[in-house]
Amino acid sequence: MHGVSRRPKIAVIVDSVGPYHAARLRAAATRAEIICIEVAATSAEYAWPRGAQLAGVPRIVLGNIFFHLS
Repeated sequence: MHGVSRRPKIAVIVDSVGPYHAARLRAAATRAEIICIEVAATSAEYAWPRGAQLAGVPRIVLGNIFFHLS
């Protein structure tokens, strides 16, 4: 079959993408089709810069700010 990808398809859900997440997702994207589902673009818990670079990895952001409830 032509045009059919044999790479696994993986969705990763995270609270907010930070530099560590971005690096791991970019690396995983070399071996699989990755989509990042981000709960919020920023976090009240972590001071990561907004919108870590995910070159080549599609991203869906569900909200603007994530508050950790405990």
